[in-house]
Amino acid sequence: MELAGIGWDRWFDEQAACGSGRRIARVTAVDRGRYLVRDEHVEVPAELTGKFLYTAASSVDMPCVGDWVCVQKSIGNR
Repeated sequence: MELAGIGWDRWFDEQAACGSGRRIARVTAVDRGRYLVRDEHVEVPAELTGKFLYTAASSVDMPCVGDWVCVQKSIGNR
């Protein structure tokens, strides 16, 4: 599936600036601070980074279903 299949269009291309090592994904589900995101290849669980959590002024600033986000694969000790 291409990103266009889940709503990506030229306007987003012009606005997006994810940076190196990151890719665009769409939030498909949110449940108690846990997220599912989908890119053109796969849907995976995701979590917010500490920096984002500490700079968000309220829950209104958190991603919700349908939002486009920049994601980066993280390898942890889990």
